[in-house]
Parts: sequence; C-alpha cells; structure tokens
Amino acid sequence: AEPTRPRWIPEATMGEDAARLAARLVCFGFDGYTPDAHAQEMITKGCGAVIIFDRNIKSPTQVATLCADLKRLAAPRPLLVMIDQEGGRVRRFRPPQFSDIPAAAAIGACSNPVKAAGATGGVIASELRACHVDMTLAPVLDVNTNPNNAVIGDRSYGSDARVASACGAAFIDALQARGVAGCAKHWPGHGDTEEDSHDALPASRHGMDRLESVEMAPFRAAISANVASALVAHLLVPAMESRAHRPASCSERCVTYLRKNLRFGDGVVMTDDMEMGALRGIPWPAREGEGGPFESGAVPRAA
Repeated sequence: AEPTRPRWIPEATMGEDAARLAARLVCFGFDGYTPDAHAQEMITKGCGAVIIFDRNIKSPTQVATLCADLKRLAAPRPLLVMIDQEGGRVRRFRPPQFSDIPAAAAIGACSNPVKAAGATGGVIASELRACHVDMTLAPVLDVNTNPNNAVIGDRSYGSDARVASACGAAFIDALQARGVAGCAKHWPGHGDTEEDSHDALPASRHGMDRLESVEMAPFRAAISANVASALVAHLLVPAMESRAHRPASCSERCVTYLRKNLRFGDGVVMTDDMEMGALRGIPWPAREGEGGPFESGAVPRAA
C-alpha cells in the first residue's frame, strides 16, 4: 500500500529519503571558528540552514571565511547562513570590528525613528553580505506594553504598535534591498509577557481583538513590506490555541492564522530555538507527528 503522506510534506517529495527530507527543514548550530565534525555531519545529512553565534566569530575575515567554507561543503545545493543581528544586546557582530548598532528601543525613541530604522537595516545588511551571511533574525516586532517583560524590553521599538509597524517595515525594506533576508519575530507577539521563553513557557492571554489591533499589527506591516520569513514564539496564546501546553511554535492553528489571515501565504515560517527552556517539561502527545513544529507547519531551529 502507498504510504500516507503527512500534510506538511509536498506530494512531489514523497519519493525522497525521509531523513534527508527532514534534514532540509533543520537549521543547526555548532561550536568553533571553523566547520567542526558536527557541522560537517549536519551538512552531509542535508540540513538546509546554519546559524552563527558569538562562539563562531573571532574577526570579520575569519567569519567570512567560515561562512564561505560552510557553503562550499554544502555545494552544489544551497545552504542558508543566518544570524541574530538585531542591535543592542542581541548582536553577534560587535564593535570595534563591526558597527555599533543601537537597540531597537533607542531607534523607536529618536526624533525620526523610521529613518533611523531604515539606516540601521542598511548597515546591518552591508556587513552581513560582506561576510556571506544570508539572513538576520530581525526585526523584533513585539510591542513592548509590559514593563516587566525583560526578555523583550529594549529589543522592541516601543509600546506603540504604529511605531513598531513603521520601524519594522523600514528596517525590512532597507535590509532586503541589499540582499539580506529579514525575519519578523516573535509571532504572534511576545511583548506583553513576563516569563522568559529561554527558561519557561510564557503566555499571552489577550483576546483576539487586542491581539489583532496591537500584537499583530507590526506583522501585517512586515508582510506588506514582503518580509522573507517569520519566527514563531514558544508562547501560549489561548485565544488562538485552546489546547493546553501547545505553544504557538507547535500549533498549526497559530501558523495557519499567520499564513491565511495575515496573508503570509507560502512565506518561510520557522520556530524559535528548539533547545529553549520553554519546551522543557511539555507533555508531548504519544502519537507520532502530533504537537511538534512539523504539525504546526513551522521549520524547527536548533542551536
């Protein structure tokens, strides 16, 4: 009998080796300034993307060589190289060797935040392209309406959804015009939470009217700016996903809302880091394929 095709696997790919098909959806990280045995193994298995962290960066020349070497190892197939280069406290390219990029909050509070956001996106793109990096996991589009939200805080353009929307769109326009893909995060909005999803599973308990008018507004603007991808948070959103212990990153309902209601269509959707503390202790369903990122339709990312 013909095998049953899970709905997240395109029909044309059913003949491919299952392990390589799964590997295409994985973004991995590794240790060191050169491709180590783990990186080489993951590339050999067919992983589609790699993420660069502080632990991989010593100098501009070194990281440019590293990224080029990773792509050569994957050739002739493409390998997407990504990084977290937001500015402020979340940046992997740091001064004095790279530009001193301010936090989003400083940009949102300046006299012309939209112009500043665009200028920042342009600088980041130029430096990433020079080092063979294809994507930055930015901008942060969370509307920071909770002063106790330390994990977002100054990573956000501020507490006004209109400012966050305009700044995010300007950043994306400038970034992608220079050949670097952007990523709208953290869908469907991590701004009004108190738990840090690196350590625990937070929740956004607003109703849909509030989510639509505040949390989702910057994502609509990003999609209008043709953002290349979106990152889904490890975040409980009961108004969108009523099943207990089912974060947005593992919820088909949350991802489908992004694709259909916000018209993101077939844009790239990925999860936040699958090694984050928010996912520890979740009672995953016993049935194969239920409750994880593959069910949601988001690409898993591991550090």
